[in-house]
Order: sequence, then C-alpha cells, then structure tokens
Amino acid sequence: MKAGGTSTGGSNPYKLAKLCAEVALEKKAENVVLLEIKELTDIADYFVILSANSGTHIKSIADYIEETVKEKLQDKVAYRDGSGTAGWLVLDYISVIVHILLPEKRKFYDLEGWWADAPKEELVYESVS
Repeated sequence: MKAGGTSTGGSNPYKLAKLCAEVALEKKAENVVLLEIKELTDIADYFVILSANSGTHIKSIADYIEETVKEKLQDKVAYRDGSGTAGWLVLDYISVIVHILLPEKRKFYDLEGWWADAPKEELVYESVS
C-alpha cells in the first residue's frame, strides 16, 4: 500500500493513469508517457509525465484531467501543487501522480532520467473520425 493509501476513489491505478494520459492528449499535451514505478518505490504505482506549451495550457490540462477523472471514475485529486506560472503542476491521486510541465522544466527535472528503470509507455493522440 502506498504512503497515502490507494487512489482517492479506489480506481484501478493503471486505468486511472491511462485515463489521465488520454485526457491530457485530448487537450493537446505533448510527449505523454506513463512510467510504472510500483516495483521501484512506494510513493505511487504510476507517474504520468507530459508537456504543455504555456502556463495557461498547464492549467487547462490539469482542470480537464480533474473534471474527467471525477466524472468517469468518481475519483478526486488528493493534492494539487504548482501552477502554470511556475511552469509545472502536479496532480496527486495517491496511486498515480500526474506531472504537467513546460518543456524546459521537464528537461530540468528529468523525471524520466531519474526513473529510467521504470517500464515506460508512450502515448500519442489518435483522433476518432
């Protein structure tokens, strides 16, 4: 069990992570990756890491993720930190932590480098025609 328990609504962690990633892609997030960190740490099961192109875009993606997760999985974010003006924002669902960063902040923090041993899944936007 993670430090804070399971996700706030008890959702399947992979399902929650995948939904967060897909929703971010709908809002034009870039370089969206899922890292499965559950075998490496007890802080979470998954990281969702993605890039946004502005502070406003960061906030828009975060708000949309929160709204959609609450609507579809009845899961609420446990903790939200950062801001668009800071160039990064984190949504903590306990079992899933979503990192939304400007490209320069993503390069600086290098989360993928720190967690290079984690299985990685890259997601791309697929439009529904």
